[in-house]
Amino acid sequence: DAVGATARLLKILRDTRSTGGSDAHVINTLGLIGPGASAAIAEIAKSIDESSCEWAVGIALSRMGPEGVAALLKLRDHKNKTARIWVHAGLVLARRDSRPIAVDVNQSIEAIIAYLDDGDASIRLSAVRALAEIGPPATPAARKLANLLKDKDRWVRHCSAWALVQIGPADKTLIPALLDAISDADKDTRSYAIIALAKMGPEARSAAPALAKLLVQKEGAELAYPIIMAIQSIKPDAKDVVPSLIQKLNADVAANTRGPDPLLVEVLASYGESAADAVPALIQCLTVRGKNASYLHYPAIGALGRIGPKAKPAVSALKTLSPMYSEYVHWALVRIEAANPTTVPAGDYPQQNWME
Repeated sequence: DAVGATARLLKILRDTRSTGGSDAHVINTLGLIGPGASAAIAEIAKSIDESSCEWAVGIALSRMGPEGVAALLKLRDHKNKTARIWVHAGLVLARRDSRPIAVDVNQSIEAIIAYLDDGDASIRLSAVRALAEIGPPATPAARKLANLLKDKDRWVRHCSAWALVQIGPADKTLIPALLDAISDADKDTRSYAIIALAKMGPEARSAAPALAKLLVQKEGAELAYPIIMAIQSIKPDAKDVVPSLIQKLNADVAANTRGPDPLLVEVLASYGESAADAVPALIQCLTVRGKNASYLHYPAIGALGRIGPKAKPAVSALKTLSPMYSEYVHWALVRIEAANPTTVPAGDYPQQNWME
């Protein structure tokens, strides 16, 4: 019941305001109701003057149809910079059929981008967050966001990296800035920079050596998953990443009885014979026991099969696996024991039920 929910939330909002504040989460919830909460538009618009509510007002009004957009247009010249940023963001986020033809979305995006140069870090941060909320349409901001990866404010750097992830694949000319960011003191900034590189796919191949180097360094220990994910997405040449992937696999096998991350094994598998030096560690992966061991066994079997005849030392270990893997083991053995690997059908690894 949108009407009843709106009435209850409006009461909470008014009660909160009567005590000197507003509740951004209540405003956001009203926005989620959409045009059915249009009775709350006037009260929501009043909350634009409350610190920390500007984002919620802009987003909520953007979801309330033509009436919500009309309210945003009245707030475009608000005295508060943060309010203006989120009003412009709301105009961009509003459904196309809710916006008057006169509303220029690109103009609103440019208005937000201009605040990235503001001397106040809190204003720069608001602009960055708004661009992240907008996502791909904010692509014109990518270069300035990349420049902000060196901002003196940690949160601006952090959110700029996140915004680049949200906006989507960056231009490859931004790779140097993203590579610099993977050395940032803030872990999340490093992680988001890596994910931004991952979203670029093969366009980011020039970043692969640096990612591979970080993977085996102490500083990269907490970032192993996004690094491996990035390598999987980028698909670099074997020479640039396989040695580091094998080094990481060997270290994980030696240090953790639960075995390495299955994604690491899957990425190595994609390099086939070039990953032959990983065979001893992959055999160790087959010996891992426990409730979730199959999550590692399946990709390890697949990796050995793709390596082919150079994985012959693994034959005995493969043949001793549980019968539940028989189809997958057969697939691998056909490739490992082939006298002439070029005559073996390329067939894909059988689909496995990871929930078994």
